[in-house]
Amino acid sequence: MAFRLRQLLDCDVKIVVDDDKKEIEGKIVFVGTDFIELLVDRDHECDHDRHRDHKKDCDCKKVFLFPFDSIKFIKKLD
Repeated sequence: MAFRLRQLLDCDVKIVVDDDKKEIEGKIVFVGTDFIELLVDRDHECDHDRHRDHKKDCDCKKVFLFPFDSIKFIKKLD
């Protein structure tokens, strides 16, 4: 399974996870031996946008780790 998922590195995908039965869209940034890292972009709200005096840059992205056992379905987005 890791071999097939490595072919999708840097591709936008939609993942259906076993726990919540919800779909998560993101980009696969790393594939380990039994997990993947998915980069999820949060454009809608950023905590740092509310505080203009905050000098640190915020890219408002999160990375989630999903073990292979919890992944039900992966679809490549065009």
